[in-house]
Amino acid sequence: MEQIDFVALARDTFLPDGSVDREKGDRLWAAMFQLPEWLFLMTPRSMEQGQPSAQQIDGKVWYLVFTDGDKLRLYAERNRNLDENGNALFMTMTPDKAVEFAHNCLQLEVFGIRFNEGQAHGWFSPMRNITLFPDYLKNKGLI
Repeated sequence: MEQIDFVALARDTFLPDGSVDREKGDRLWAAMFQLPEWLFLMTPRSMEQGQPSAQQIDGKVWYLVFTDGDKLRLYAERNRNLDENGNALFMTMTPDKAVEFAHNCLQLEVFGIRFNEGQAHGWFSPMRNITLFPDYLKNKGLI
């Protein structure tokens, strides 16, 4: 699979004036759902619980997902979120499993998912939208 530049895609989707280029946004989400797996940030405590780490950011609770290990590692290093051996903690989910997980989280206090947090042009989605994207993208022929 061709390496996708998620930073550039997100930059081109979410414009400086606050508007969204919908066509590029569709490509961004299609690329996310074509990844073999999403990398969910974990902490030692969340590892014990077998659940992704929920983070409080801007007054809301989020899960943090990264498109590749380098972005995850950079975030984990900056936030001292490493295990005793200096490894970034994460769990992987296929996009289908991530949608199922999001669906199971709809009644929880988790607002959504932040993608590539700490990177230039990270982005987010409310949890409900994660459950709707696959059908939307399939209907448009993008996945």
